[in-house]
Parts: sequence; structure tokens; C-alpha cells
Amino acid sequence: MDEFDNGSSTFPRKSGAEPKEITTQHFARAALFIEEYLLPMAMRTYASVDKSEKVMTARKLVSLIKEKQWRQFTARDVMRAGRIGLATSEQIDPGLKELEEADILRAISVPTGPRGGRPKRVYAVNPQTHGERT
Repeated sequence: MDEFDNGSSTFPRKSGAEPKEITTQHFARAALFIEEYLLPMAMRTYASVDKSEKVMTARKLVSLIKEKQWRQFTARDVMRAGRIGLATSEQIDPGLKELEEADILRAISVPTGPRGGRPKRVYAVNPQTHGERT
């Protein structure tokens, strides 16, 4: 055996036969490497790719929905939360449409009351957004 073939190296073996099995220790080290290095690096890389306004707004909305633990909400609820970039319907609407297309939200039209007016538009949140199983 040479210095690289001591069984504890993370480098490929320089001499000798390839290992016939992967030990739990090596598997755990590989999983840790993926979880702590590769996945965060990939998330940073891919997050910078899609910087469109509607996607950024959708991300802000999902963050707010999770923080407030909303099951249903209106655009007015979002505006009242006082978040930067979510203050007007012009800012919010593209993100809401994006989340509807992604099946994260579903628009529910509530009929007008006896005094008339514009119908209230409520958004129902997909339970999986909060980690619930359907």
C-alpha cells in the first residue's frame, strides 16, 4: 500500500482494487458535502438566473404568506402588511398571477353584498405551501 491507499482518503485510490462497497461513513460524508456545499451553491446560482419582477414579487408573496400563515387572503391584506415592493395592486398583481399559474394560489370570487360594489377576490393558499399534505 502506498500513501494514497490507506482506506481513509477521500481521493480515488492510486493503486489496488476499487472498493466493492460504500461504507456508511463515506455515504454520510458525501451527503453532508451535498447538503452543505453543493445545494446552497446551486441555489445561489439558479436564484440569480431568474430575476424578473413578477418572479421576485411572487417570492416576496410566498415569504409573506408563510410568515403570516395565511390560508386565505386578499390583495388588500398584502398591501396592509406594508412590505417594500408589495404596496400597490400594480406591484402585487403580476406576482399573484405567477403564483396562480404555479398552483400555489387559487382565486375565489366572493359575491357582492346587498349594497353592491365590486366582488371581493380572495386567494386560497395551497396547503402544501405550509408543508401540509393534501
